[in-house]
Amino acid sequence: MVHIRLMREEDHSFILDLASRFLDFPQPAWRDQEKMLEAQKRLAREAISGKPAGSKLYVAEDQSGKLLGYLLIGEVSDFFTQEKKGFIYGLAVAKEAEGKGIGQMLMNYAEKWAKERGYDQVALSVFANNHRARSLYEKLGFEVETMSMVKSL
Repeated sequence: MVHIRLMREEDHSFILDLASRFLDFPQPAWRDQEKMLEAQKRLAREAISGKPAGSKLYVAEDQSGKLLGYLLIGEVSDFFTQEKKGFIYGLAVAKEAEGKGIGQMLMNYAEKWAKERGYDQVALSVFANNHRARSLYEKLGFEVETMSMVKSL
């Protein structure tokens, strides 16, 4: 049985250790891997300290207390309507817990969280090359709304 709960102080190192999971797929050639890892660790440290404001950090743990993954969720305003919606700032699953439905459980929790706050939508960002994550999100009904495109000069 998996339980999802708010992060506690003793979970900090687990969350920081999962920063590297955000690089477990082919990265664009122009991206510096070290800088990307530093940025992910910075995001994890900020999440632990309660940023962005109003966001919540949840962990998934099994019945023995083993941590399996985490979810960082908060809200953003829609660019066009200024309406608030839920936003998944980060979701990571431990390598050994991959393929066991933990990501889907965390995503379902994110949807429940957003609905409880009266949001009509929940959004997220994902790298184009993160096919495993994109496949999960599409399976759960997420659709591409905008795309960011880059050209090296």
